[in-house]
Amino acid sequence: MNKKTFIVCLVVFIASALLAVSVSAEDLTIDVSSAVESNGKYGQSVRIDTPEQDEKFSENFDPCTMTKNSVVIAEYTLNDDYDGSVSPVELIFQTWKGGPQERNPHVLKEWNKVTPYEFNATKAYFSYDDIVAAWGVEDFSTCYAVYIGDTGYRVTVTSMKVTEIDPSKSFLLANSGAAEDSGEEEAQETEASVVTEAVTTYETGKTTLGTAAETKATADPAEQARRIAEAAPKTGSGAGIVIAVIIVAVIAGGGAGVYIWLKRNGRI
Repeated sequence: MNKKTFIVCLVVFIASALLAVSVSAEDLTIDVSSAVESNGKYGQSVRIDTPEQDEKFSENFDPCTMTKNSVVIAEYTLNDDYDGSVSPVELIFQTWKGGPQERNPHVLKEWNKVTPYEFNATKAYFSYDDIVAAWGVEDFSTCYAVYIGDTGYRVTVTSMKVTEIDPSKSFLLANSGAAEDSGEEEAQETEASVVTEAVTTYETGKTTLGTAAETKATADPAEQARRIAEAAPKTGSGAGIVIAVIIVAVIAGGGAGVYIWLKRNGRI
């Protein structure tokens, strides 16, 4: 393997590691420009459709991004006399039958109401723990809409914020990642097949690399590279095939350790 090929492999490996770094928690301000005055009879002032319902709502609040420290903060104006004895608002997490995902069996209701742990005439605070308790489970992948509703007072929501969300937990990102993981697994299987075929070809002329069955039994491309290099001749016509196989395996394995081992043992 020449230095240029190794450098390319190393750069790809480092880039992949950097992409895996998680995004730090941040606060999210929710757009409530569509808010209206509720009817004062347990009506709703604002509705937020979530990405879990449809990817066209990808810019909206994603309940899956909440963390254990998250707090939902709602600000509002009251249009009725208020004595302060109960919260004038409630937070609602909604799901429904026939949604895009199969409903989690722990979510027993379609309409899940959350009472704030702190409130006054203009602001209410809802904790993550209380939301989970009302919803039933720490999986919000079937929460299709979020509301601020009234508890018998006419209210108009003026702002809404969720603290300490983690964007890396995004529902759409998680599902996209699952699809990519599936594609990567298929690619790795293909690469392993290429290595196996190359070894089989080599064995036709030389019988020093072990059987094709043994090679196929090792799924990790990096391990296959080690095994191939261990038995391969350093010179001769067979060496060219082995070097090609090693390059494929090192790229699939993505580790500098494979290259160092091969170099140290005089295989490249």
